[in-house]
Amino acid sequence: MSRPTMRYVLVRPADDTFGTPLGLAVYRVDDHVTGYLTADLKGKVTRLFPAED
Repeated sequence: MSRPTMRYVLVRPADDTFGTPLGLAVYRVDDHVTGYLTADLKGKVTRLFPAED
């Protein structure tokens, strides 16, 4: 993704059902694909979902 058209950050609430803690999701979007990562509140990346054409 060479030129994202939008970037945004979401605060993910904790979910007791799935056992996920409070965290962040950082997105980069262009006209065709989206890539994002999730991180804990200290900034440690917990999952990475690269944009793929």
